[in-house]
Amino acid sequence: MALGDRLWEPSRERIKETNMWKFMEFVNRRHGFVLSNYQELYQWSVDHIPQFWADFWDFSSIIH
Repeated sequence: MALGDRLWEPSRERIKETNMWKFMEFVNRRHGFVLSNYQELYQWSVDHIPQFWADFWDFSSIIH
């Protein structure tokens, strides 16, 4: 094994079970986006901070 080799990578099915993936799908449906990975979701979140937090608030069902 060489330096930089991945020790483990989750399956596509496992990735789709994560809350991050579910949030990304929520954002895609809400805005008509086609975000497909963490990097794209991250970039959208830092480019649209108020919208990110509004969407996260709605997605997470935080009670206040």
